[in-house]
Amino acid sequence: MGSQGGGKESRRNGTGERKGPGEVIAAAEQGIGSRKRVASGSAKERKKARQHIHIQQEQERDTTTPELSQGLNKETSSAETSTAQCSETPLRPISVVEFAEARAFEISALQKALENSTENAGVQRVFQTVPRYMRRRAASHNVKRLPQRLREKALAQIAKDPGGPQKKKGKPPTRPKRRRTKSATQDFARRQMGKRWLETHVWHAKRMKMVELWGCKLAEHPNDKSSRASFRAAKNQCLVHDASYFQVIEISGPEQLLQILLRDITDPTIPSIGSARYIEGSRQGMTYLYGYLQYPKSAIAPATFLWRPRNGRNDEGRRLWLWLHPAVYEHVHDLLLQVAKECQIIEQVTICSLYDELVRFELTGPRTHAVLHHIMKVSEDSVSTDGTTTNMAARQLWAKLALLRSSASLPPGVAIGLTIHDPRLSFPPKMPPRNGRISPEVEADINTCLMAWPEGVADSSIWDPAIRKASLIGKATESDLNARRAQALIPGTALQPLPHDVHVPILLLQRNYLIQEAGSKVQKEVRELVAGWDLVLPKGWAMDVWKSLVFAGVRVAGLRDRHSFHFEAGLPCFPYDFPETAAYEAWADRVRHEEEEAWKRTPQGKKPNYKAHGVKSPFEPPFWDLVGLEPASPQAIDDEVVPVGVCTEVDGVTNSKGEEKQSNDMMDVEEPNSGRDQHSRDSSTASETNKACAQRFSGICSRPYGRYHVINSPRLISYLRTALSSASVEALPQLLMEEVVRLIRHRYEIPNKLVNLTLDTMEHMLVRVRITMLRRGTPGERGIIYSATEKEYEFWKHAVEKNSDDCSVNEEQKLLDVIPPPSAIVGYITTGRFSFAQGHGQALGCCKLSGLHRIVQECESAGREHTHFVLVRGITGRLCLPAIFNLIS
Repeated sequence: MGSQGGGKESRRNGTGERKGPGEVIAAAEQGIGSRKRVASGSAKERKKARQHIHIQQEQERDTTTPELSQGLNKETSSAETSTAQCSETPLRPISVVEFAEARAFEISALQKALENSTENAGVQRVFQTVPRYMRRRAASHNVKRLPQRLREKALAQIAKDPGGPQKKKGKPPTRPKRRRTKSATQDFARRQMGKRWLETHVWHAKRMKMVELWGCKLAEHPNDKSSRASFRAAKNQCLVHDASYFQVIEISGPEQLLQILLRDITDPTIPSIGSARYIEGSRQGMTYLYGYLQYPKSAIAPATFLWRPRNGRNDEGRRLWLWLHPAVYEHVHDLLLQVAKECQIIEQVTICSLYDELVRFELTGPRTHAVLHHIMKVSEDSVSTDGTTTNMAARQLWAKLALLRSSASLPPGVAIGLTIHDPRLSFPPKMPPRNGRISPEVEADINTCLMAWPEGVADSSIWDPAIRKASLIGKATESDLNARRAQALIPGTALQPLPHDVHVPILLLQRNYLIQEAGSKVQKEVRELVAGWDLVLPKGWAMDVWKSLVFAGVRVAGLRDRHSFHFEAGLPCFPYDFPETAAYEAWADRVRHEEEEAWKRTPQGKKPNYKAHGVKSPFEPPFWDLVGLEPASPQAIDDEVVPVGVCTEVDGVTNSKGEEKQSNDMMDVEEPNSGRDQHSRDSSTASETNKACAQRFSGICSRPYGRYHVINSPRLISYLRTALSSASVEALPQLLMEEVVRLIRHRYEIPNKLVNLTLDTMEHMLVRVRITMLRRGTPGERGIIYSATEKEYEFWKHAVEKNSDDCSVNEEQKLLDVIPPPSAIVGYITTGRFSFAQGHGQALGCCKLSGLHRIVQECESAGREHTHFVLVRGITGRLCLPAIFNLIS
């Protein structure tokens, strides 16, 4: 800036006048010369030259500044003189009225402009006063798009519009919108038509894969990538499964008549429902149901039962609850009515269906007892305001068992009746850490209770239907509980129960009876997979307890997980492993249809060639070949469809149309070599038949009974374990029949009353087995079980001892590729996969008893190390793998 200022001042001479052209040129030449000298000299000389030039420029600026200040002073004095002259002139007066009249037009225009610019009226609308970042489209037509404070003003503006408010002419509603219900409750009711939802359905539907089976919408498995997480939870933590789809039939009447009613439709070789271990009502039991006087044929399903405890009640008013799988619920209900008519006790016995009256949760794992003890707050009142009574003996027992490690150590099937507070009062639960040590005094009390189980702890108010209804009616609403939570001083504090709060009666059933009734030794490591607590609740309380369990860290299981736990423990699961029942046939028909459709959609080069592998029935185990029957074609099944609820009638009993049957037998008996049960059925209406045909792939059995005969009695299985080695092939059927007669003699004075108990039936009997692989390899679903020749046994024995791969045995490569003949088939696999508990392949299946007997006899006569040696082959390969079998029930 200094150089620029100096340049401008250099164009003027000392008197302030502008320099002439000659002076400017001379000064420029002088500056150029000085700059040249600066550029040509040394650094010190250049510095001195720059200082000299700067001093000259400062001197020129100092000489110019006084002249400019003198000019400014002259101008200021002249301006002051003119202002003084103007102030001396007098001001002209102004009349306000005249001024207002002259400006009336401008004032009116200003007022109108102000009115039009306000937000209350005028051209500017209310929505235009909203800041731009808050404006929404179509705010002039829909006042709900405006802030709440401006909606009234907008409505006032719309009302002043010419023609009034304009209604929007929208399009007619679409079909989905017309079909939409007004509330979620109505929508849920509409979606449940034709199927049943559990109370926890909405929770499951958001998190699990849902399938429609047995007339219900059930959760199949969680949306996880594998089932190993569920196995770990059941083995180390806690896992819950909603088993409320199991329905309950309540049978009430005199105790003696109830035993007569159930005597002829249950397995006579196992402890009866009226045995001493169950009759007091302190334990639940399990039995197998058959057709009326049809044992050992016409198996229906396994069932669990529980007597109501006596507690001073007489024997004339006993009650019995019978839990049944939904696939056979209708059949068993009708069968009980028919048996009551046949025994002429229909007037003295009441058979009532508790459909959707009870909720049942199956809890599995070592942490089950600790979780239940933490989330359930037992009531301390002996009698509540709603009439619910508290079992004080059960309450004291539950307090003593607070530090119990695992429910698997409890006596099998014991029942505890408790009364708890509303679980929502203490929601959400916070599980404390595990207690590492137990004092000797507490451990002694627990051992005392386990060794001598107290009496009178199984009674509960849940047996009373009036109390169950009162617990649902008096249930507090969520809004009431939220209002009470809002009044708490500390947020999150558990609510204290009030006198008017409802009490919930519950029933705890120990599930260790499965191991007891199985008749097989279950390893200690897998006991937790099938042992646990069954929690029975009144209807309406499922979600409240369910959320408490989930927030306590309990993992949820589906149908696939429940089936997997039975498989890991080596126990059969209904209906997947019960081929003797009609429920299994319905399930197998569904699986066959799905697998066959998937196989047809697979490209030709990527699907297995079952014909080349010698697999006769790849989509369904052909058990009919084992007993000499013909396969049941789909058309034959459709021809024999029986509507759900129609049951085979007994002799002398009228059918649903009132027509009396003309039959000499008590029930229709299946011929040994017939291709299908020749049960007489009454024709129903076409609509009912079509409905039953539509249920063909829903898992509901269309026929009441199955086609095969499988030994389910643990006592007979124990007898066969020794008889297979000691008895000859020809004498085994006779010995087995004599053992059956000996076991049922206490129930039937005349064993001939069971018309199906013949030698021919014993010869075609099937037995359930557990297959354990000796080497690597996993038996797949629907695999084939073969008997091994001497050469095959020696080869596989050498391979197992050497622990070598199949591909390394070059000299026996031909033997590995040979498929055994059909005559070597002894059974088929119903469930087979890798076992997490065992660490190798395992399978469950059914085999012909005579075939297994022949294998054991050959192995013992040849002096083999493995007397139960078999070969197992999958349906997708040709390689047969070595395995051993064990009989189970």
